[in-house]
Amino acid sequence: MPFDLPEFALGETDFTHPLIAWGTARFVAFLLVFCRVAGLMTVGPVFGTPVVPPNVRVLLALATALVITPALSGRSAETFHGLDRDGDDRLVADELPGPVLDSLASRGQSVPPGGMSMADFASPAPLPRTPASLARMSLGEFSIGFALGLGVLSVLAGLRLAGELIDQQIGTALGEVFNPMLGGSASTAGQLLGMLGTAVLLTLPGVDGHLRLFGTLLDTFRTMPPGAGWVSGEAWRTLAELAGAGMGLGLRVAAPTLAVMSLMSLTVGFLGRTVPQINVLSVGFPTRAAAGLFVLALTLSPATDVLAEVLSASLTALHETLVGLPDVRA
Repeated sequence: MPFDLPEFALGETDFTHPLIAWGTARFVAFLLVFCRVAGLMTVGPVFGTPVVPPNVRVLLALATALVITPALSGRSAETFHGLDRDGDDRLVADELPGPVLDSLASRGQSVPPGGMSMADFASPAPLPRTPASLARMSLGEFSIGFALGLGVLSVLAGLRLAGELIDQQIGTALGEVFNPMLGGSASTAGQLLGMLGTAVLLTLPGVDGHLRLFGTLLDTFRTMPPGAGWVSGEAWRTLAELAGAGMGLGLRVAAPTLAVMSLMSLTVGFLGRTVPQINVLSVGFPTRAAAGLFVLALTLSPATDVLAEVLSASLTALHETLVGLPDVRA
C-alpha cells in the first residue's frame, strides 16, 4: 500500500495556506470513506431495501463515515507489522494479501524486488488533481461496499425465488390475478422467507450478519485504505459463486413443498380420471393450498439451519476475497 489516508501527501499544491491544505486532505479522505460505506448502504441487506428511504441511507452513510475517518489515521504501522510474517521489516509480494496486490496493479504499481519498507508502506498518496482522478477513486471505493452488499443480497435473493416457486404451486400467486393493484407484492411466501432470512442474518447467534458485514467493511481499510479501493476479478468470481449459492439455497428450501405439490397433482389427476363426479377444481385448489402451507410450516426450522450455514460461509468468503485476511469473527 503506497499510502495511508487520511494523511494525504500535499506536495506542490495550489493550497498555499496550511489550514486549507490540511482541511482539503481530510475532506477528500472523508469523501472516499463515505463512498465505500454508501456502496454497502445501496444494495446491502436491510438498508438497501426500498423500505428504507434514500435520505435515511445517505444520513446513515454520512454518520458512519464521520465515525470511521478519524480512526484510520496511524493504522499503517499496525497493519505493516501484522503482515510482516518473517519480522524483517520488509513486505514482499508473498506477504501481501491479494486485494493489496490487485489494488497496486490497478494503479500501475508493483512491489519492489527487495520488498516494501515501513516508509514505503505508509507513504501518503497525493491529492487527486483532477475531477477524473477523484471520480476514479470514488468509483473504486463505492465498488468495495457495493460488492460486499451484493454478495449477501444474492444469497437472500434465493429465498425470494423459493417463495415465488412455492406461491406458484400452492395458488397464492393468484392474488395478483384477482387484484392487479397488488403488482409484484403478492408473493406471500417470498415475503415470509425474505423476513426469515433477514431475521437469521441479524439475530441468530453464530451468524451475526450485521456485525460481520460492518466488520468486513472496516477490515477492508486495513489492506485497502481510502483511495486504494478496487474490486479484483477474483472478487467478481466470488460474487458469481454466491449468486449460484443463492439459487441452490432457494431450490433446497422450496424442494419439500414442490415435491408434495407434485404428488398432490398426481393424486388429483388420478381422482379426476377415476371418479369423474368429483369437481377437481373445487377440491384441488383448497387441498393444495392447505397441504402446501402445512409443508412450508414444517420446513421453516430446517430452512433456518441451512440458511445460517450458507450465510456464514458467504460472509467468510466475502471477507477473504475483499480483505485477503482470515475472518476472526467466523
